[in-house]
Amino acid sequence: MGMDGASWDALHLLMASDRLPALAGMVSEGCRARLDNHGQGYSPAIWTSMATGVPPEEHGIDFFTTWAWRNPFSGRLRYAHWARAFRFRGSHQLLRALGFRRVAVSSAQRRRPALWNLLTAQGRSVGVANWWATYPAEAVRGALVSDHANSYVQRLRRDLRTVDLQPHQSDLLPSLTCPESLFSHLWQPARMGDRELLELVSRFAHLSEDQQDRLRRVEVFARGDELSVLKFSLLQDLFTIRATRTIITEYGQPDLIALVLGGLDAMSHYFWRFLFPEHFSPIDPAEMAVWGDALPEYYAFYDEALAELRALFSDPTIVIVVSDHGIVPVLPEGSLGPNSGTHDDGPDGVWLAAGPGIAGGRDAGRISMVDVAPTVLHMLGLPVPRDLSGRVATELFEKPGQVRYEDSDLDGTPPSDPGGPLDEGTEDEVASRLRALGYID
Repeated sequence: MGMDGASWDALHLLMASDRLPALAGMVSEGCRARLDNHGQGYSPAIWTSMATGVPPEEHGIDFFTTWAWRNPFSGRLRYAHWARAFRFRGSHQLLRALGFRRVAVSSAQRRRPALWNLLTAQGRSVGVANWWATYPAEAVRGALVSDHANSYVQRLRRDLRTVDLQPHQSDLLPSLTCPESLFSHLWQPARMGDRELLELVSRFAHLSEDQQDRLRRVEVFARGDELSVLKFSLLQDLFTIRATRTIITEYGQPDLIALVLGGLDAMSHYFWRFLFPEHFSPIDPAEMAVWGDALPEYYAFYDEALAELRALFSDPTIVIVVSDHGIVPVLPEGSLGPNSGTHDDGPDGVWLAAGPGIAGGRDAGRISMVDVAPTVLHMLGLPVPRDLSGRVATELFEKPGQVRYEDSDLDGTPPSDPGGPLDEGTEDEVASRLRALGYID
C-alpha cells in the first residue's frame, strides 16, 4: 500500500497520541525502515524505481510530464517521448510553437518491466490501482486501474452535469483499465451529493457557510486554494480505495496487490504548518480552528483504509506500507508560495512490513527504493532478475532463505506506437493538480 508523501515525523507524532492504531500495530508486529529515494523529489521517478528495481536513468521516467504532438490527419494527441531529448535553452518554447504540449508521463515511456509485468510473465496474478505512470494500462494477468482513471472520472462527472447520465461507450477513453470492462465497475453515474460531500469534508476541516458553498462550487485543483486541494485529494483517494476493493471482490485476491494513495502528498504540501506550527510564524487562531485537524485526520483516514483492506485479504498475507518521500518544512517560509511542506531534496520515505516471516519489532535502518521490487519478488518465492540494481532486503525477514536469480528475457522498450490516445480534458485535469502543487507552471 503506497502512501504518497507519508512521513515518519508525522507518523511518530500521531502514533504517540494513539490516532493510528493500524499503522502502530504494523510497527510493533513487523519491521520498519526509512526508504532511501536517492535524493529524488519527483514521485513518478521514485514509484517507478520501486516497481522496476532500477533507478530513473535506467527506467526512463524522471519527471511528472513528457511531450505529445497532434497528428494532423486524425487530430489526436499522441505521445512523443523522443522530444524529451530537446533540453537546450528555448527548446520548450520551440516545441510548443510546433504544436507539442506537455502531458503526464506514461507507461509507454518506461524502459524496464515493472513488477506486474514480471509476475504476469511468471503466471502470477496482480491487482494494481493508481500507481504512477500506468496509463495506458498494460495487459496483465489480473487487473490494473491506471493513474489516469480517476482524473478521467472527475472530468466526466463535471462535463456530464447530470446525476443519471452514463457516459456513452464511444466516449470512454481506452486503456484506462485492464481489462477495459473493469472501468464499468468503477464508474459511478451520480456525482457526490452536496450533503454527502460536506459530511465527508467536515472530518478534516471546520468550514464556515461561505467556505462550504465554495467547496461545492470548486471544480478543479487550483493553486493556493486549500478547499480544492482537500476536495480533490479526498475524491482521488476514495476512488483508489474503491478500485482496490473492486479488484479484490470481482477478481479475487491476486498474488500481489499494489496501490498508491496520492492525496496525502497534496495535503502535506498545503497543511504541514498546522501539524508542525513550531517551524513557522504564529498561525492565526481562526485558521488553526479551520485547518488544524486536516493532516491528523487525513493520516487517520489512511490508517482506516489500511485496516479495511487488510480485512479483505486472506491469511497469511504480507502487508507492506511504503511512501516515496517524507515532508519537511518550507524554509524560508513563503518561498514556495502557498506550500508549507516540501520534498524537493528527497527526504526519506516510509517502509513498513508485517506478516508471515517478517521480523517483528525490528528497525532495518534504510532500504533503497530499488530494493522494493527484488524484495517483493523474493517474498513471493520468485526469482530476481540479475539485471536489477536493487537487492533483496534480507534484514526484513526472520529467515530470509536462499535468494534465487535468473536472466530476464522481458523487453521493457516502449512500443513505437504505445496506443492510448490522449484525452485533452483528462490531461488538463492532471495538469491542474500538478500546477496546484507547484510541480509545473
